Amino acid sequence: MYFSAKWLSKIGPGLLYAGAAIGVSHLVQSTRAGASFGFDLIWIILLANLIKYPFFEIGPRFAAATGKSLLEGYQQLGNWAIWTFIISNFLTMFTIQAAVTMVTAGLALELTGLNLPIPIWHLLLLSLCAFILIKGGFAWLNFTMKIIISLLSISTLLALIMAFQKIEFSTINWFGNFSWINPLHIAFVVALVGWMPAPIDLSIWNSIWTKESSKGFGKLENLEEVKFDFKIGFWITTISAVLFLMLGALVMFNSNIQFSNSATEFSKQIIQIYTSLLGNWAYPIIAVAAFTTMFSTSLTCLDAFSRVSFESMDLVLPKEKGVLIKKYGFWLFFLIVGSFIILQFFVSNMKQLVDFATTMSFLIAPVFAFINYKLINSHQVSEIFKPKRFLKYWALIGLLFLISFSVYYLYVLNQAS
Repeated sequence: MYFSAKWLSKIGPGLLYAGAAIGVSHLVQSTRAGASFGFDLIWIILLANLIKYPFFEIGPRFAAATGKSLLEGYQQLGNWAIWTFIISNFLTMFTIQAAVTMVTAGLALELTGLNLPIPIWHLLLLSLCAFILIKGGFAWLNFTMKIIISLLSISTLLALIMAFQKIEFSTINWFGNFSWINPLHIAFVVALVGWMPAPIDLSIWNSIWTKESSKGFGKLENLEEVKFDFKIGFWITTISAVLFLMLGALVMFNSNIQFSNSATEFSKQIIQIYTSLLGNWAYPIIAVAAFTTMFSTSLTCLDAFSRVSFESMDLVLPKEKGVLIKKYGFWLFFLIVGSFIILQFFVSNMKQLVDFATTMSFLIAPVFAFINYKLINSHQVSEIFKPKRFLKYWALIGLLFLISFSVYYLYVLNQAS
């Protein structure tokens, strides 16, 4: 039943979710977690994915139930909900886009050998993304993500298998020195969880992609099909995060290698991890796989941030006003320019930019988790589409954890200062 040809042909938004999620959070943060703390944080990665699951699933669930995006649901929930999103989106989108594209630019430089400054690569890459989105649209995005995610999954799994074959396990120190009272360690966990597997805002993107997908098939999506599609993307992101942490732990932990703050040098180190395990023959394959993975994240983020920005403006502004800022193309241009300006302040320190962006996402996560929970249990959704009791309790426990951990982080930060 689940693997019928019809269902396989409809897999799409779930892989867009995976394409947006598997990027900095996996390639950078998960690998850093393994390299810095061994296997200490593997349970944190699994816990973060499980805690956020109900809130991500609400996006496609709401779209399947109502034929609307979460943004439309936010508006009907009240001005406070839609404006909370608009303000948060505007405060974070430039930083997130800059962080994602900075890593992509470093990989592009390493892959091509064209020694252009990172900001120039940033403009070139995002201009290419904008061209693709305007010309190809959702259909192209949907198709290429299937290829990119498959390529990344195969290459990462192959590298890990080779790592297990080449490493002497009797010499491995499986546990690091992570401390829950060390402010620097807590700050890293916050940065890790902030985008693990992605910011909760991605549930909004997923609802829009699910809505777009249903347009392509000319009817409202079936809830079971939507859940199946989402679960594929969710489990791909979860397993990939664990694989990246294991690579960092097996190859870099207890070594003298430290990840560079430079996007260019970091990109070289990531590719060297794979080639040291697979051999130099694999360099072009791994370089292309790593670049296409980050390029897909840059592409999906540019599309999603622009799409939610113009759609939210369309919802809150009168029909006859704000014509320009209700245009998709305007937000593409605005986001490229804004992220370029942000990049100028962090061009020499990729880690600082990434940690800043992920920490911001972590601190606002409880807000959107609460709004999503309130929305899916509102009168806007028929009873048959609302989460069952188990999933409701799961969400409430997750919400409590997100709030508690945020308070604990702020407490530790205050004590350190």
